Amino acid sequence: MQWKKNQSDLQENVSVRVPFLSVCFLLLLVCMGVTAQTNYKISGTVVAAKDSEPLIGVNVLQKGTTNGIVTDIDGNFILSVPLPCELSITYVGYLGQSVKVSSATTPLKIALEEDSEMLDEVVVVGYGVQKKKLVTGATVQVKGDNIAKLNTVNALGALQSQTPGVNITQSSGMPGEGFKVTIRGLGTTGSASPLYIIDGMPGGDINNLNPTDIESIDVLKDAASAAIYGSRAANGVILVTTKQGHTGKAEISYDGYYGVQNVYRMPDVLNAQEFAMIMSEARMMDGLPDYDYASLVPDWEAIKNGTWKGTNWLDESRNENAPIQNHALNITGGTEQSVYSIGLAYTNQEGILGAPSQPEYTRYTARINSEHTLYRKGKLDIIKVGENLTYSYSERNGIAIDDTWSNDIRNMLHANPFLPNKDENGNYHYAIPWEIREANPIGQMYYANGQNISKSHALQGNIFLTIQPITGLKLKSNFGYTFYADNSRNFTPVYKLASNTFNDNNSVSQEMTMGGNLMWENTVTYDFKLDNHSFGVLIGQSIEKHGLGDTLGGSNINSIFDDFKHAYLSNTPTITNRTSLYGYPWGKEALASFFGRVNYDYANKYMATAVLRIGGYWWLAKSCPLLSLLIVLNQHFIKSCTMRQNFDGTKMGQNRRKIKPRPLCSEYPYQNTLILNTKVQICPVINEPMSLFLSSITHFSIILYHGRFFKVLDTLFHILQLNNVFLIVVQCSERLPIIETAHLYTPFVRLDSDFSVVMKCVALFPSMANCHLKVSHKDVVNCMLNQ
Repeated sequence: MQWKKNQSDLQENVSVRVPFLSVCFLLLLVCMGVTAQTNYKISGTVVAAKDSEPLIGVNVLQKGTTNGIVTDIDGNFILSVPLPCELSITYVGYLGQSVKVSSATTPLKIALEEDSEMLDEVVVVGYGVQKKKLVTGATVQVKGDNIAKLNTVNALGALQSQTPGVNITQSSGMPGEGFKVTIRGLGTTGSASPLYIIDGMPGGDINNLNPTDIESIDVLKDAASAAIYGSRAANGVILVTTKQGHTGKAEISYDGYYGVQNVYRMPDVLNAQEFAMIMSEARMMDGLPDYDYASLVPDWEAIKNGTWKGTNWLDESRNENAPIQNHALNITGGTEQSVYSIGLAYTNQEGILGAPSQPEYTRYTARINSEHTLYRKGKLDIIKVGENLTYSYSERNGIAIDDTWSNDIRNMLHANPFLPNKDENGNYHYAIPWEIREANPIGQMYYANGQNISKSHALQGNIFLTIQPITGLKLKSNFGYTFYADNSRNFTPVYKLASNTFNDNNSVSQEMTMGGNLMWENTVTYDFKLDNHSFGVLIGQSIEKHGLGDTLGGSNINSIFDDFKHAYLSNTPTITNRTSLYGYPWGKEALASFFGRVNYDYANKYMATAVLRIGGYWWLAKSCPLLSLLIVLNQHFIKSCTMRQNFDGTKMGQNRRKIKPRPLCSEYPYQNTLILNTKVQICPVINEPMSLFLSSITHFSIILYHGRFFKVLDTLFHILQLNNVFLIVVQCSERLPIIETAHLYTPFVRLDSDFSVVMKCVALFPSMANCHLKVSHKDVVNCMLNQ
C-alpha cells in the first residue's frame, strides 16, 4: 500500500511538473524566435566615387545569407536586416566593398571605385583585340583558368552558367557527345549554331581542344560585333584563343584529376509484382479474365512469393564507379626574340550506363604555339613570324541514342521486368511467352549496337607573318589549314533474342573520310590618336576553301572471324547480294570576302564602330555587302524628336506618348515592335516636342546594306527601349538584306534576355541570280506587324 501511494504521488508530481516545464520551454523558444527575427530597415545610396553619379542595379547582400536587393534608378536601396550585420556591395566594373552596419537611423552612402584593371583588360574581337571598356558590342569573355578549374571533358561544358545570353546543352550524356549552343535564342531556321574561330581559324571544332589548353573564350553576341565575319555569324561568334608563350624561364605546370561517376538518381520503375498487379487491373477494367502468369512468366512462383523482384534493366546496365580523368602538361617560356607554349593532354571518360557495352571516350591532344621576332629596331618589332599548331586524336565507342525506336536507354525503360537478363548457361535470355516479340534490351544493345569504334585525327595549324614598319601600323598575313581523318568499324554477330529480333549472318561495316579546309587572310591595321580622338582602322581580305575531301565505305557479311577485334572488310572475302561499297567527294565550297572596320572614341566618353564586309559565297552568284554601325554615347545626346509608336499590331500613327526611362527590373513585352513615323528625322533635329530623357548610356545600332545609307523618307525604323538604352535598327525598305540563308522568310526584331536587339532579315530568293527581293513598303510594314 505504501509503495502504491508513493507511486501515485510520483505520478501526480510528474503530471504537474511536465506541463509547467513544457510551458517554460515553449516560452523560451518564442523569445528566442522573436529575438532572431528582429530586423531593422536600413537604407542607403550607392554612387560612383569618381563623379558621385548614382549606380543602378548594384547588388546589396547581407553577408552569409541570400537576403539582398538591387539599387533602383537613383542608386537607392532599402533592406531589412538584423543588427549588427555586414553588407556586401558588388557591381560589374567596380571594386566590391564590405560595409559593417550597426545602426538603422543614419542612411548609408557608399561610393564604389572603378575596377580600372578590369576595364583595361583586352578582349578578343573580330581580327584583333580591344580594351574591354572601349568595346561597343555585346561580348562576354571567360578566362582559361575559370574553364580549367571546373574539370570538364569539353570546354563548352565549362562555359555553362558563365556566359549570359548563351544557352549550352549537351546532346546526350554519352561520353564524347557534343553540345548544342545557341546565342540569344534560335536566330535562324536550320542550323542555329554559332561560328567558331580558333586561333584565327574559322570553322574549327572546339571539341578537339583540351580545356587546359585554352587561354580565353570570347563570345560575340550581337549583330554589330559579329558583322565583321559576314552572314556566317548570324548566330553569333565564339572566339577561342589557346595559350601563348611569354618571356622568362621555362615554366612546367601539371593539371590533372581522377574521379569516379555514378548515377545520382535512378528512375523509379515497377518491379515484377507491381507490374503484374497493374496488368491484372488493366485486364479487369477491360472485363477480361486475369492472365495465366504461371504459363506465361518463368519463375512466377518466385515472383509471387517475393523471392525474386524481377529484372530492373537500368540497374543491370549500370557501370558503377565509371572513371573520368584528365592529365595535362604545359610548358611555357621564351626570350625577347622568341616565346613558346607547348601542351600535352590525355582525357578519358566512361559512361555510367550501357554495361557491358559501356561507352568510352579517349582523347589525346598536342599543341605548340610560338612567335619569333626576326627584326627589331628599338622597341619596335618590325618583322615577326609565328604559328599555332594543334593535333587531336580521339577514340570512342557507344550505344544507340537516336530516336525513340533506336535508343537503348528507352528500350530498357520500356522492357517488362518478367524477362530474366541471363539464362542458366549465362547467355542473354530469349523472349518469354508473355511477349514473344519483346527482346532482351541489354542483349540487343550488346549484339546490335555495342560493338563499334570511331577514331578521329584532327590537325589545325596556321602560320602568320606580321610587319610593323611604323608605330601603330601593322600588316599581317595568315595562312591556315585544317586536316581531318576519321574511320569507324562496326561488328554485328549472329544472335537470336526474339521472334522478330535476330541476325542470321555476322556483318562488318567500315567507313573512312579524309579531307581539309584552306584559309588565307591579309589585314592592315592602323591605330593613331589626335589629341583626345582615337582611331583604329582595319581593312582586310579573306579567301577560304572547304570540302576538300572524300568518303569511302562498305559493308559485308560472313566474316571469317566471329569477333569485333577482327572486324575488317578484308576478312569478309565472299561477295553476296548484301555486299555494298560507296564513295563520294565532300563537295567543294569557296568564300572570298573584303572587310573593314573603323573604331573611334573621344576621351573614352564617345565611342563608335563601323563595320563593312562584302563577300562572295559559293551558293550565291552575286555578292551581298553588309554595313554595320554602332554608336555608343555615355553622355546626354538626344534632346527631343518626334515619334509615333505602335504596339501589338495597331495602325501606324496612333498612340503618341512620351518615352520615359524605365527602372532596371521593369517588364517589357517580348517581341513587341515600336514603329516610328516614316517622316521622322534623326535626332537632335526637332520636329514636334517629345522628350527623350536619357540618364545613362545610349546606344544607336544602325545596320545598312547594299552600300546605301538610310533615307529620311520611306525608311522603316524600329526602336526598342529598355533600362534607358535605345537601340535603333534602320532598314532600307526597297531591298531586304540577306544576313543568313534563304530559309527564314520574314524579318523580325528580337528582344533577348540580356536586353539587346538583333535584327535579322532574310528573303526567299526568287532566283539564285539576285541577292535581294524587291517588295513594297506596305508589305514590309505588314510583315513587321505580324511578328
